[in-house]
Amino acid sequence: MFPIIYTQINFQTCSKDRPIAASLTVCESKDEEVRKNCTCRKDQITFTNAIVQSLTTATLQNFEYRKPLTVWGELWIILGKIFAPLQAALLALAIRRKFMR
Repeated sequence: MFPIIYTQINFQTCSKDRPIAASLTVCESKDEEVRKNCTCRKDQITFTNAIVQSLTTATLQNFEYRKPLTVWGELWIILGKIFAPLQAALLALAIRRKFMR
């Protein structure tokens, strides 16, 4: 369910070789010459990138180059970090219970 939601959220995606903090300072600069070097994009991610985002969130890792732009995006990321490990734990409990019978 979360990959589908992540495709509807706008993310700020910067280049992978530079941390997002450095990229954001370049993109938010007042100087036009500095802002030309901005490599960040503000758009929705593809479904395959949403699956990767969901798996990364489920394993409690963070991308250094992709951040959600809205509060709702942050909320969905937090809920993914809560519910994905919980779902995995419930699955492990169900499998254990099945083999204990």
